[in-house]
Amino acid sequence: MPITGLDHLMLAVPDLEEAADAIAGSLGLRLERGAVHPDFGTANRTVRVPGLYLELITFTDRAAAVRRPVGERMADVLAGGGGWLSFVLGALDLTGTVRRLRRRGVPLDPPHEGRAVRPDGEVRRWWLAGHGTDFRLGRMPSVIEYEAKGQVDPPPEGLGYELRGVSRVDVATDDLAGGVHRFGALLEQAPEHGHDARLGVDTAAFPLPDGTSVRLLGPDTGVRPGLAGVALAVTDVSAAAEALAGRGVPTTGGPDGEIHVDPSRTAGARFSFREAA
Repeated sequence: MPITGLDHLMLAVPDLEEAADAIAGSLGLRLERGAVHPDFGTANRTVRVPGLYLELITFTDRAAAVRRPVGERMADVLAGGGGWLSFVLGALDLTGTVRRLRRRGVPLDPPHEGRAVRPDGEVRRWWLAGHGTDFRLGRMPSVIEYEAKGQVDPPPEGLGYELRGVSRVDVATDDLAGGVHRFGALLEQAPEHGHDARLGVDTAAFPLPDGTSVRLLGPDTGVRPGLAGVALAVTDVSAAAEALAGRGVPTTGGPDGEIHVDPSRTAGARFSFREAA
């Protein structure tokens, strides 16, 4: 399979510093590294979690940014106060992957180059596909390949719980059957169907090669189509709940054993914790 798994998660925020403080204060994850994207009119702060990274992103040049579908979607998300923007999949041989997927009917635009410029002048280049209409509408993620691999950071410490990484991303749909068709073509597999008792909606989960999964949610979740939630894998859910309570962050339990964090405490992003497999 040309798709390697989750590469990163994008969280659109009005203010990078305030959002970074909220994430640190609630989850213990500290966002320190940052860069600007001159070709996109945006800037970010990132933090590594095992296996991928979380990206807080905001406008530096709104007029330039909204000329692209990703900027249009950012504008929509920020108009609601901020929240999950999308997730990004990693790929090998992005050009060949896109060509083959397009032949299968997957509406991915051809890859285009982007770059991140860090405060010390270091430039990191990548190629990105999938920032078209389906991305803007929250129906599909984008796919990325880097010029060179990024540095591998050690697992975060001092959280009060052991974080293993991301277990699952939840994607809201306005048509579950349509979402299954699109993601089935993108990921070249059939999903496992289920039901989320807490949300009261049917689901369809696609496993990824890196051990994570993409779970589509049926309509009527009350959130816009697109990335709706992220489940973090921990060794001990009770320890995670205790650590968050120590920071003054309440959690609520669900019938599946996960605990859920109030998104008002995490820059508009819905996070949950579940036991690592």
